[in-house]
Amino acid sequence: MKHLLLSLGLFAALSGATFSQATVTTPKAAKSDATMLKIRQIDVLIQLLPLNLKKNQIDAILLQAEKAKEAERKIRMMEDDDLEKLDPKVSEVLRAALEKGAYPPRELQLEVSKLTRAMAIRRQVALAEMVDNFYTGVKDVLEPGQKTVMAKSLDIAVLDPSIKVDSMNEEAKIKFFIRRIFLDSTAYESLKELRKTAS
Repeated sequence: MKHLLLSLGLFAALSGATFSQATVTTPKAAKSDATMLKIRQIDVLIQLLPLNLKKNQIDAILLQAEKAKEAERKIRMMEDDDLEKLDPKVSEVLRAALEKGAYPPRELQLEVSKLTRAMAIRRQVALAEMVDNFYTGVKDVLEPGQKTVMAKSLDIAVLDPSIKVDSMNEEAKIKFFIRRIFLDSTAYESLKELRKTAS
C-alpha cells in the first residue's frame, strides 16, 4: 500500500507528459478528476493514519500548514507582479507572431527564461524555508515513535532519485515527509476531519 503514492506520482507524470491538459475534455472528466483526488487523499492518509496523531498534534500541524499557505501566497503575489510587468511585451510579441508571422525576438526569450528561472529558484528557497519552519513548529509535539514512522515510511530514493538517502539523517527524512505529506494539498482537509475523532 505504501507504494500507491509512487504509482500515483508516476501516473500523474506520465499523464502530464502525454496529454494536453487544457484542450481535451470528456463527458466524465469532472468525475474522473474527483476520483483521482480521492485516490490522492487515500494516498496521503496511508501515511497519516499510522501516526495516530492526537488533537493537540493535529492543531500544531494545521497551524504550520496555514503558515506555509500564507508564505506560498506571498510568493505567488510576487510572481503575479513580475508577470504583470512582462505581460505587455509578451502580448505584443504574441500578436506580432500570430498576425504578421514575426519570429519572437531572442531578447524576449532570454528575458522570459531569466524570469522563469528566478521564479523557480525563489520557489525552491521558499519551500525549503516552509519545511524548516514546519519542522521547528511540530518537532516538540511529535512523539519519538511518530518521528521514526515519518522517517521510515516513504521510499525517498524512488520518490526523488536526486536525493542521496544514505547521507540523510532522521531530521532530513522527517522534513522530506513534511514536504511530501503534510504540505500536500489534500492533507489539510483530511487532518481537519481526523481531528474530529482524535483524542
